[in-house]
Amino acid sequence: MGPVKGRVPRALRDGKRPGLRLLCGAAAAALALMLELLPLIRREAPVTLSLALYPYVPDQARFQRAVEAEWRLRHPEVKLDFVAWDCYDRDPPEDLDVFVYDSIFLYDFLDRGCLLPLAETDIRDPEDLIPCALSACRARGSLYAVPQLLCTNLLFAREGDEAVAGAEDLEALYGLLGDCSDASVPPPEGEGLLVGIDDRTTLAFWYLETRIDQSRRYSPWDTLPGGEGLDPETMETLEAVQAMAGSEQMTYVSPDADAYIRGAWFAQGRGRALIGFSEALWAMGEAADAVTFHRISLSEGEDIPMLYADIASVNARIDEKKKPLALELLNIITSRPALTRAFSGDGQNQASQYLLSARWSVYDDLSASDPLYGALKDVVADPDCRVFLLKRGGRAFQERARALFRLPLPRGEAYDLSPAG
Repeated sequence: MGPVKGRVPRALRDGKRPGLRLLCGAAAAALALMLELLPLIRREAPVTLSLALYPYVPDQARFQRAVEAEWRLRHPEVKLDFVAWDCYDRDPPEDLDVFVYDSIFLYDFLDRGCLLPLAETDIRDPEDLIPCALSACRARGSLYAVPQLLCTNLLFAREGDEAVAGAEDLEALYGLLGDCSDASVPPPEGEGLLVGIDDRTTLAFWYLETRIDQSRRYSPWDTLPGGEGLDPETMETLEAVQAMAGSEQMTYVSPDADAYIRGAWFAQGRGRALIGFSEALWAMGEAADAVTFHRISLSEGEDIPMLYADIASVNARIDEKKKPLALELLNIITSRPALTRAFSGDGQNQASQYLLSARWSVYDDLSASDPLYGALKDVVADPDCRVFLLKRGGRAFQERARALFRLPLPRGEAYDLSPAG
């Protein structure tokens, strides 16, 4: 018989509902577990971008700190993995997201499918970029990179040495210095030319630059000679460079591979003149304020102003999800704030790196406190400046240079005019 109408069963009247209590307890536990796991479910795997900066700068660690500081301001949740990669040794790995390299390899990396094409709107503040540097980032009608750094050979003279400071070409400089009579390394005080040509690829660039100045013509299709052999007039010019420097000093590499050691020697009074990149000023320390510098023609007469460019690209094989972040990183490593921070002194090193920027504004920012940057801006401001490009390929250029040249130069000997085997 069912319960009498109006009567409540004793179990319910006494609040004893064991099945319901168990059900509610299980639901509460499940809800608590879901709330605990929800952040883990929603949280995506952390994103990391790999980045290779150009390695041949005076203080790469400072460059890295500058990039990290600017990146954290925008994407503190995304880690940067700095990768040691050298464009002169190998092509960019497939898992390298963003990389900086010598523009001579633009066509090599493009042909190997390494470069992500860019839209013009992908670049921030393009009007601030030096025109010839931006032009060097275009190939076959498309944009593939953003310029970051520039470099060019300069003639350095000590303050008061008006003769060296007034030398506009190598012939005039040789008339002043003549052959170096002392083979010691470093050379004596006030004697000879400090210059580093310690590998055959560097010598090959000197060869091409000399040919450009001699012919008064530049083409990105220029390359090293084949069956026609080396030009005797050009080789005589390079022999004169070696004679002014001394073959031992010109080819000298320090035990720690210090690329700027000749700048330090010049600050100590060694040599009478120095030819090198602007970063030599970094090695001079306070003595940099007592030197002058200008471009020099590698032939008799007017200089054809050539620049080398280090440019930044995104890997074409990058994960599609990471592409927007990679483009952001591309703009940051080539930006005015990052470059100004990287060039100038920081808490760990107060010496400026005296690199050449591909952005006008960096010179303006730094020249306010260091007049040398105003003089460096004049170096790149020539509207006739061109950037070295090798449309026939940088790798082929390297291989040909190794086959074609010898160091030290065999002065007075006949050169092998046959093509490389």
